[in-house]
Amino acid sequence: MMNENTKYNPKDKKIWEQVFSKIPEEWKKHAPSSSMLDCLERFKKHDVQSVLDLGCGVGIWSIFLGKKGFSIKGLDFSKNAIDFANNWAKEESVDALFECSSLVSHPFKKETFDGVIASKILDNISRIELLKVSKQIQLNLKDGGILYSVFNPYLIEADIEKLKKRHNPTKGITHIVYQNEELRELFPNLTLLEFKIFEHGFRGLIWKKT
Repeated sequence: MMNENTKYNPKDKKIWEQVFSKIPEEWKKHAPSSSMLDCLERFKKHDVQSVLDLGCGVGIWSIFLGKKGFSIKGLDFSKNAIDFANNWAKEESVDALFECSSLVSHPFKKETFDGVIASKILDNISRIELLKVSKQIQLNLKDGGILYSVFNPYLIEADIEKLKKRHNPTKGITHIVYQNEELRELFPNLTLLEFKIFEHGFRGLIWKKT
């Protein structure tokens, strides 16, 4: 678990650096998921122009939105992922900047954005870290700004045991299983606009800073 003296969970960082040590070029060609397409439409509807992508990984969401004209800044604690994302952004000539950083203390802390993305990341950090991140997200959002969050499917104990037996390159990372009602209460100072279920049971919650 993360404590006050660490910038990130070192065990998780080690696992993700290994995952991103060899990044397939095919990742650049993946068709956008239904949640990515929904995010695009949601951002257009609310006139979002500037976006902060938390836990951006190799930049799949960021590059997709950047090619649609959004100005993107992203962060991830994997240097391998960030290096890939910055190179990809240059190849695509999109307005995107990526920094290697923790979710809590990052170089964009004092900036505000029309939209924030947190896709499949907030349930992969400790509850203590999430409390800090949630406060920072609210500071990063402009008034009327949109938080687009995606969480892993809700898993019962039997599902978790099955997953443990499978080959999984991210095995061992922090993974908090939140019930639906817990998710609804994660950002009490934001207005929940919609709760959606996407492919494979991924849960999308769209919030607005009012």
